Order: sequence, then C-alpha cells, then structure tokens
Amino acid sequence: MRVRLRLAGVVVGLLLPGLVLGRWTLAVATERLAEASIALTSQLGPWVAASEEKLEDWVLAMIEPDAYLMRTYVREGTAPVSIYVAPAIRC
Repeated sequence: MRVRLRLAGVVVGLLLPGLVLGRWTLAVATERLAEASIALTSQLGPWVAASEEKLEDWVLAMIEPDAYLMRTYVREGTAPVSIYVAPAIRC
C-alpha cells in the first residue's frame, strides 16, 4: 500500500508540472498566433505580386483563420499563380 501511494505521489509530482508547463506554453503560442500576420515578399525571384485578395465573409466564418495571405503572382510569358497561406495550428 505504501509503495502504491509513493508511486502515485511520484507520478503526480512529475506529470503535474509537465501538464502545467505544456498548457502555459500553448497559451503563449496562441497569443502570439492571434497577433501574428503573415508577411511574404512581393517579389519571389522573377514572380511579382500583382494583387492581394480577401476571403469572402462566409469563407472566413467557415475556416476561421487566425491570419492568412491570399495573393496572385505574375511572371511575363506564364500564367498567373495564386497562393493561399495560413497557419495550421488550431487550439
């Protein structure tokens, strides 16, 4: 019985600080993510940003991104390329 109590004390003593630290770290990361904006240069090699689009309200309501960037790049002699970038972390 004493061994089980001691073992339970050790488990709680080791796990509890880890759980608290993990939760605190997650809270800090969430705060940083909420403040984050996505920055991407307007020129990527020969590709130049031509336009930056906004998602429609119903799309924003559905996917609820914390931050995102949707931009179209062009290069002479090729078709335009559209990109969408958003963080993948969800709490």
